[in-house]
Amino acid sequence: MPFLIAFIISLMVEPIIRRVQKKTKLTRKTGAVLVLLIVFAIIIGLIAWGIASIASEASALLRGLE
Repeated sequence: MPFLIAFIISLMVEPIIRRVQKKTKLTRKTGAVLVLLIVFAIIIGLIAWGIASIASEASALLRGLE
């Protein structure tokens, strides 16, 4: 399963890496690291936002039950 997830992520990120490489004249390795850092930051941000909204909704639900 982890290999399947990694394969899907690589398929989605590959065009972005190529575009960054062409636009900025960075090496492929540097472009890949940059794009992966941005993608992981977005994923972590979405997870943090989801956890915060779940906690907020749970506290509102508990206040409503009182």
